[in-house]
Amino acid sequence: MKEELSRPYSMEEVKASLFQMGPTKARGPDGMNALFYQKFWHIVGNDVSSAVLDFLNFAYENLHAMHRRKKGKKGSLALKLDVSKAFDRVEWAFLSGMMVRLGFPKDWINRVMSCVTTPSFSVQINGKAYGNITPSRRLCQGDPLSPYLFLLCAKGFTSLLSKAEYERQLHGVQICRRVPSISNLLFVDDSLIFCQANQEEMQVISDTLQLYAKPSGQCINFEKSSVYFSSNTSERQKQSSNKPWESGKWIDLILIWIGNERKIHWKSWNFLTKSKKEGGMGFRDIRSFNLAMLAKQGLRMLQDQNSLLSRCFKAKYFPRCSFMEVADCPNSSYVWKSVLAAQQILKMGCYWIVGTSSSI
Repeated sequence: MKEELSRPYSMEEVKASLFQMGPTKARGPDGMNALFYQKFWHIVGNDVSSAVLDFLNFAYENLHAMHRRKKGKKGSLALKLDVSKAFDRVEWAFLSGMMVRLGFPKDWINRVMSCVTTPSFSVQINGKAYGNITPSRRLCQGDPLSPYLFLLCAKGFTSLLSKAEYERQLHGVQICRRVPSISNLLFVDDSLIFCQANQEEMQVISDTLQLYAKPSGQCINFEKSSVYFSSNTSERQKQSSNKPWESGKWIDLILIWIGNERKIHWKSWNFLTKSKKEGGMGFRDIRSFNLAMLAKQGLRMLQDQNSLLSRCFKAKYFPRCSFMEVADCPNSSYVWKSVLAAQQILKMGCYWIVGTSSSI
């Protein structure tokens, strides 16, 4: 791995980096923009979609389990952290130290830090550039490397949380028995922290945030951060663990709703969803597209049974059978009902191929 990271650049890497830049971000000296996800979605789309959906689905499933938890003396909470200007506040010394700590080769670290620390800025007034501003910290938003470097910094935070959990100072949330407890979910600069609803664990999280924020440069906006409590949390527990965060429901589920009002439809939906080459409008059939994306989630559970999402769903909804055999159950989450709606599509398109014959 170290030899791979330290080897000379290739033309393919230069081309790949160029075409990964955002369409309106990280302009070059000539003022021209690059293209990234829009043009090459057919290459990176599946990986990006899977990462986002895993984060959202698991977060929703945890919140559903907390909402359904009516019994028990120990309440739990989910803390959504709002990080102010996350990329702009990254301290370069902290980033370099994290890469050293994670075992990256020195030559590779020098290359990365050279990319991070050399940019400068000018202010454009009436079409003319003035000044030469040299920053002392930050990651450039729009650069395809920046989210990965930010995750390396966030590794310091998750390591501190894991240490607290290992020392039993922090306890995560389980959606059911036989699955690992989850104390944190991170997707780039979006952070969800799960713990028991008591003053001791909230103090551990507060101390951990302060320990992480000082060297990394990160700043938590406590006014915009918020808390969601499980249904079995008492008012006394809420009061003791609520400060310095405000309590409230902070997740909005965005659903597509089609009304039943009778209105004039000038063209049929079948015509609108035809491709432009066939004379239609080229609209996507939202229901079919949604079912296709849900079927992908089901297929991933069949193909990658060791993933965290697959293990948790299996332990909760189909512990004694496969995804292709499971039926819906009462009190299941909206996410699970949605994934299960695409089960019939997989049954129509999946088939066995004999490989090593070890599982026949």
